Amino acid sequence: MCSSDLIEFLNKHGFKVWQMLPLGPTHDDSSPYQCLSTHAGNSLLISLEWLEDKGWLDRKTIKLTHNDDDYRLACLQQAADSFYRLDNDAWTTRISEFKAQHANWLVDYALFVALKKQHQNKPWYDWPDDVRHRESKAIAAASHDLQAIIKKTEFEQFIFFTQWHEIRDYARQHEIELFGDIPIFVARDSADVWACRENFLMDKDGAMEFIAGVPPDAFSDTGQRWGNPLYDWQHMQATGFNWWKERFKTQLELFDMIRIDHFRGLQACWQIPQEDDTAINGNWVEVPGRDMLSELFTKFNHLPLVAEDLGVITAQVIELKKSFNLPGMK
Repeated sequence: MCSSDLIEFLNKHGFKVWQMLPLGPTHDDSSPYQCLSTHAGNSLLISLEWLEDKGWLDRKTIKLTHNDDDYRLACLQQAADSFYRLDNDAWTTRISEFKAQHANWLVDYALFVALKKQHQNKPWYDWPDDVRHRESKAIAAASHDLQAIIKKTEFEQFIFFTQWHEIRDYARQHEIELFGDIPIFVARDSADVWACRENFLMDKDGAMEFIAGVPPDAFSDTGQRWGNPLYDWQHMQATGFNWWKERFKTQLELFDMIRIDHFRGLQACWQIPQEDDTAINGNWVEVPGRDMLSELFTKFNHLPLVAEDLGVITAQVIELKKSFNLPGMK
């Protein structure tokens, strides 16, 4: 079922909201809660039929494979090659405008993807020192040498956002709201951490003393050891939570309402020693979530947030949710 068919189905049967998982590009484990970027869309979700309609893709010329992802990637490569070869003025203008509008994350993400491919998909903290540390000469050289991959990634993100805006417009016409999801933490191996590691509790090589997770509970005697980097909230607060503002800006472009996964982590997070195999020996550390939410509500005229408040929630978390009039998942 394509997106338009689903939207029509929802409208016909009286549904008003389409809730979904995060849409970001995933690692090999395909978890949408461990994405390569907090901004980018997953290129594997791009409609191939849409690319055919534009005349950039001829699927009859693409060899079928047993791996659907490989087939889709081959289709996207052909579409990107056709797009740049045809050099249509209107589309060239549109992609240029997109790149300018999203330059704050797209430049780093496209280079990050290219460098991962160059280094056999290794995480950034296993790359050579010069690109791991983002030395200016190395970054400039990589940006020049890896232009083909960079341009393909820029094309894919342009098409993802273009298609998604069409989906959102169609949903509005059928009175369906799109309900997105923001994971509270980000993957260690991500463009966000590689490019802006000052926002995270780690050294310049990506080593971490503590990681994120949750304590033992009724579901697990040893808790959950997620392994995500923890935020340097002191730095984030000093910079006016700009990293979060940019993150929400992108998500508000895609969704009508947004669920904050693990909302209780905006009151306090469970930090676990990196060397521990379980989450048992962690401890709660309070974070300035109230200040961050205040900044976000000041920045955006309308902030349609929903707090994921399932599980064991303390009085402090409930008070934080109520103070911003946030609905919960219950």
